[in-house]
Amino acid sequence: MPLQSTERYIDLFCSMLKSDKLKCTPIRQDILRVFFTSGHINVKEILKQVQTSKQSVYSTLKLLLSYNIITKQTHNNNSFYELTRGNDHYHLICSRCCEHVEFSDSELIELIDKMAIKNNFKTNKLDIALYGLCEKCNIDN
Repeated sequence: MPLQSTERYIDLFCSMLKSDKLKCTPIRQDILRVFFTSGHINVKEILKQVQTSKQSVYSTLKLLLSYNIITKQTHNNNSFYELTRGNDHYHLICSRCCEHVEFSDSELIELIDKMAIKNNFKTNKLDIALYGLCEKCNIDN
């Protein structure tokens, strides 16, 4: 994402915080900025990039989640975060090295929609992750 877009996104985040009477600190901005240079990231990786405490990272992640700016996935008690995007996408996650691969599939979306209609169910969130071994780990196996 271009730098200008990143900064506009950060400005929007700051506006949201201010409207809730919260501070838009440089640390909070830096934590959000990390998501524009990383795909899926965990707390440990955020701490390598932003000099702050774990508590600051967790409190900022909580805010970002509450504003629906990021999403969270957990695998083997490890949490990974990514920017929320408007398009439906899914994840292939390696059970050994935790590599994430994103994919989209219109046929899968149609099937999910059909299942929801068939069961008179209205979806409001879709979170699909397939777990297995990535190509590298599968070769090493």
